[in-house]
Amino acid sequence: NGGAFLYYFLSMWLAMHASISAHSFGVRILTQCVRLPLPSKAQLDSSAARATDFENLSFSDVLRIPLWRQQLDNLNRAMNEASTDENDGAFGEYTVSEPSDELSLASNHPVTKLAH
Repeated sequence: NGGAFLYYFLSMWLAMHASISAHSFGVRILTQCVRLPLPSKAQLDSSAARATDFENLSFSDVLRIPLWRQQLDNLNRAMNEASTDENDGAFGEYTVSEPSDELSLASNHPVTKLAH
C-alpha cells in the first residue's frame, strides 16, 4: 500500500530530524550556555601544592586526618550549646508527653545542630 509506505517514510524522516535537532541543541546548550570557566595557567600554578610546602610541615600535620579538627570543633561547639540549653531547665525544651511532640524533640536535639 502506497499510503502506508509514505506515512512510514514521513514518520522516519521527522523522527530523524527531531533527533538531530535535539542533539544539536543539547550540544549548543552545553558548549555555549552552561560552559564552566576554565582556570588560567596562573590560577592553576597558584593552587598547586609544591614539595617545599610539604617539607615545611610538622610531623603531626603530615599524618593528620583531613577535616578532623574542623569536625571536632563543630562537635565541641554543638555540645557546649547543648550543655547551656540543659542548664536552663531540667530537661531543656524536651517534652515527650504527646506523640505530636516527637518532632519538636528531634528538632531540638544537639546532634541536629551539627553541620555535615
